[in-house]
Amino acid sequence: MKIRFSKLIVGLLLIGVAAFTVAMIILYKQTGGVPDSLITSFFAFCGGEAGFLGLIKFGDTKYKGE
Repeated sequence: MKIRFSKLIVGLLLIGVAAFTVAMIILYKQTGGVPDSLITSFFAFCGGEAGFLGLIKFGDTKYKGE
C-alpha cells in the first residue's frame, strides 16, 4: 500500500501539534507559564505548511486535465 507524501505530512503535522500541545500543558502545570513566541511560531509554521499543501492539492485537482 503506497501512502501519498502529502497524506504522510498531514498525519505528521497532526501528531506534532498534539504532542506540542500536551508538552505545553505539562510545561504550564510545572512552571505556571509558557513561551508565547514559541507557541505562536509553531502554530504559524504548521498552519502555513498545511495551507501550502492545500494549495498544491487544489492546483493538482484544478489543472489535472490540462
